[in-house]
Amino acid sequence: MSAADDLIIWTHRWKLDAHTIQCRCCHGRQPEQLKVEDFPHLPGCGYESTASTPWASLDTICSRLQKS
Repeated sequence: MSAADDLIIWTHRWKLDAHTIQCRCCHGRQPEQLKVEDFPHLPGCGYESTASTPWASLDTICSRLQKS
């Protein structure tokens, strides 16, 4: 899968607003300064078990985009 495809998938799960990421499912939020911690999904979120490091995922995707 290409980095562009991964970015599209990322944007379906997450919303980046300034220096905060928001889960599109549960609307939990995490500021960039807490990016090393697991994302604080709200109870019952469908992404809770599969998406806990959105900042790291975004960093990886951006690195891949810069190399292409």
